[in-house]
Amino acid sequence: MTATGNFNIDRGSSRTSGVRTWAGFCVFTAALLAATGDASADTRPYVVFARGFQPPPGGNDVAPLGMHPLRDYLARFDAEVHSVTWNCFEDDVAQNTCGPLVDDQFRRDIGDTVNALPPERPVILIGHSYGGDSLLKAVNGAQGFTSTITRPITALIVIDPVGFGGRRRTVDGFYNTVPSRVGMFFNRWQRNQPFPFNFGDGGSISCAAGACSQAEQAMQKSCSGATLTTVYQPPAPPCPPGTPQWLCPPAPPPITTDLRSTHSSLVDDAFINRQIIEQLHPFLSPRTSAITLYNRKLGRYMVAEGGGGGPVLVNRTAAGPWETFGAIDLNGGTWMTADPVNLQASNGRFVSAQPDGSVVADRARAFEWEEFKILKGAGGQMSSGSIVYLQDYFGRYLASTQDQRLVGVVPGVDCLNAAYGCQFIIDIRSTGSLPPAPVCQ
Repeated sequence: MTATGNFNIDRGSSRTSGVRTWAGFCVFTAALLAATGDASADTRPYVVFARGFQPPPGGNDVAPLGMHPLRDYLARFDAEVHSVTWNCFEDDVAQNTCGPLVDDQFRRDIGDTVNALPPERPVILIGHSYGGDSLLKAVNGAQGFTSTITRPITALIVIDPVGFGGRRRTVDGFYNTVPSRVGMFFNRWQRNQPFPFNFGDGGSISCAAGACSQAEQAMQKSCSGATLTTVYQPPAPPCPPGTPQWLCPPAPPPITTDLRSTHSSLVDDAFINRQIIEQLHPFLSPRTSAITLYNRKLGRYMVAEGGGGGPVLVNRTAAGPWETFGAIDLNGGTWMTADPVNLQASNGRFVSAQPDGSVVADRARAFEWEEFKILKGAGGQMSSGSIVYLQDYFGRYLASTQDQRLVGVVPGVDCLNAAYGCQFIIDIRSTGSLPPAPVCQ
């Protein structure tokens, strides 16, 4: 069965325009959704940068929290980024124009918003100063404050958090323990100078997250970790009039001073940005798994003929190199049902679903037609032996035909049946290592 339709797609870009699909693509039966989950789920990282307290006249300032290396890294994943202030969960609004200078409304609003996100979306929360304090209360809860964020969080990142009255509140047990539903907790502070007013206290907090990274950073550092310095050249002593230059006293040697970290400098410290990127990388970066797909209808493996460069068929009784595909999990982290993937044949060519329903493995680059979702019937994390469904960019399900071709078909309840050809059994043969984190660029 081959689906056809009219399409107007610019294949020279990484985005499509004017795509016209069948009305049937939008009609999913309740049974199909129950078995596969929402195949059109948004899997982009959801990121919040929460800046701290700004005294007047800075309280009217809506300049976003910096951390540009981290922002550039997150842009690689098409992250949805929000820039808010500690007392107002609203983009690009100044603290003094947002209501009372307390974070009650902020905590309620961020809780309502984040809890409503689909479970497959990574959530990354980053707060500096008062922003870090508000996030800690929203995620952990604290003395007199109930946690408002109850869903899993990929990363909670706080930089020199400061609480009510300008005091560091980590040292006195004010915050509840960072919960285990946080994948990575990152906390950095300085004890060189105020702000906070009790800057001499330590900033560690009880942590039960999957990974906990907490440390003081006393010196400002470059991306490589080298301490930044300033060099001062004292002037030479005055030389008496008429004295030959060679008899004049030389200038004293230059004075090199290490730059100590401050409350503000921690945010844009290159080394801290690097550490955050490296620790986020395993949660976000795509990695490739070697998989085979066995069709339950035909009792045959999916194969890229010739190892790639031609059609994709379903006609092999055993799995070798041509029947093994690389599945690149595009949103990184743990491979879950409905995560977007690219499929690569053994020669490196990408599998592509065409508008006429045919499926080929001949593309040198991956755009929309080369993006698929592998939907696990039982939901959750992808695992070997699971019954899965493959959905292409156009919303069609990939199915085997009696003549052993792989084609895209209009979704329907029949895809739940092994006899229809949409069901595959996945075998994950290996999972590749992560690509290196992009640091010190």
